[in-house]
Amino acid sequence: MLRLRTALILLLVALAVGTFARQAEATGPTQPGLTYRAYLPLVAVSATPPQARDMVMGIVWNDANGNGVQDPDESALAGIPVSLTATPLDSGADPTSSLLAIRTDAHGAYSFKVFPGYSYTVQVMADTTHYTATTPTQQTFQTPSTSALYFAFGLKPR
Repeated sequence: MLRLRTALILLLVALAVGTFARQAEATGPTQPGLTYRAYLPLVAVSATPPQARDMVMGIVWNDANGNGVQDPDESALAGIPVSLTATPLDSGADPTSSLLAIRTDAHGAYSFKVFPGYSYTVQVMADTTHYTATTPTQQTFQTPSTSALYFAFGLKPR
């Protein structure tokens, strides 16, 4: 019930702001020398939000022997920060990159939903005073992707 009420409030705000913007566009200023700019609604409501087509996921593990391969006796590392940076591929889009950081779960796993039309970089951000990386610490890919988006990162305790 609360979700429905929240969605209804957002819809009403979007309609009100959109109506205001359309009225301002239609009338505009009448005084000479004024610069007029139409502002778009502040809230966008869509019946079909963009869908993630892919997920990037992986694991961070304790690479005890430092060989860069997860051996059966090497366990996962929980609580390790992993970041995802997204940059639009469209040259006409806002070139600003977005950064999202999470920590690995109790099984050393992480996952992010990714959307088409972006270049992404996944990076493990382990504390270098406690760990040495035994694999590359970042991977870059574009979406849509034709390959599996799974990246494992090995860390050896110091």
